[in-house]
Amino acid sequence: MFTIKTIDNYFKKNLESQMKILLVTSAEIEKNKVNEVLKPLDGQTEILQYNIDSSKFYIGKFGNYNVVHVQTKIGSQGEGASTLAIDKALNVWDIKMVVMIGIAFGRGANFNQKIGDILISKNIFRNDFFGDFYAVNSGTDFPSGVSR
Repeated sequence: MFTIKTIDNYFKKNLESQMKILLVTSAEIEKNKVNEVLKPLDGQTEILQYNIDSSKFYIGKFGNYNVVHVQTKIGSQGEGASTLAIDKALNVWDIKMVVMIGIAFGRGANFNQKIGDILISKNIFRNDFFGDFYAVNSGTDFPSGVSR
């Protein structure tokens, strides 16, 4: 495990130009796997944490890349869920790429999918969590790769 140092707005401003990649996790196992490989930025001895409102952003190195990591609640809607968490990150940081690290709802062998596969979407659909299952709202989809 690593140690964390909370940073203020001034420190964050100095890092903004270096942070172009946002890593997003939802499930606890996803977060734990990212934390296993996240290292301090060059020149730092700790993973950095920036807090704004109820959002916590972890800043470190993922392989050779400086990244911001955010943990969301499972699902796309509601406070702390992926839609609002990613929107918040895009407004707080100068992010150019969002990488959602995860298990893709555990689709598995029936969908010709294996651990380690990279899934690239053509469209992004809104997902909601209802009790013990997910329901996909197929009425609204957005093309991926659209920049703001």
